[in-house]
Amino acid sequence: MTRRFLHMFMVMTATIVLSSGCRADPAEVLDQARDALSSRDTDGFLALLDPASRDFLLESQKVTKASSRTLEILGSKGFSKELLPAGDITEDPEDGDHCVVLSGKLCLVEVRKGRKKTRVPMRLIRGQWRIALLEMNSFLKLVSPR
Repeated sequence: MTRRFLHMFMVMTATIVLSSGCRADPAEVLDQARDALSSRDTDGFLALLDPASRDFLLESQKVTKASSRTLEILGSKGFSKELLPAGDITEDPEDGDHCVVLSGKLCLVEVRKGRKKTRVPMRLIRGQWRIALLEMNSFLKLVSPR
């Protein structure tokens, strides 16, 4: 009986450790995405986006010539680092968390550079935090026709 209990305990402990270690913190996901942009790792960057944002960027080659600035940012040579804000990820002073949770599946990671603050929306997709570019005001301004 003790041996069976020990075996069950070990299995349960391993399951908890493995399942809890699989989800990256939203700030980590943002850092990974910025690293992917810096190293021109298009596939790595796309993997860190929510499905709607990923689909939008994959279709970017079909954007009309009227938005040449958009084509420049989303061009074929890799995505520009401008897609994500530069600066330091800030922590909530109350709980030390990097993400302000708006609901169970949406949070905002704040990035500060000087006086400028930008919030990066993150969605929980199949248990993983992903960047929701299409919900980020700075991204929408960046790709809108001028």
